[in-house]
Amino acid sequence: MSEINPSYYKRTINTTEIEVIDIIEAWDLQNDHYLATAIQYILRSAHKHNNSTVDISKAIWFLQRKLTKGNQQD
Repeated sequence: MSEINPSYYKRTINTTEIEVIDIIEAWDLQNDHYLATAIQYILRSAHKHNNSTVDISKAIWFLQRKLTKGNQQD
């Protein structure tokens, strides 16, 4: 397992390996830190910890921050 790209960020779909960053970039969200980070936590939530509520809680925090800050970052 790579420290930079651990296995919980990767999945194989129809024999193609994709990473969370591929999804974020495909949806053109790489410049929206709040949404990109929330997506990262959601997608890895069932694969990094035995208790997915840790990452789901982090995702919710970033989504709430996005709502609080509005589009200031965009």
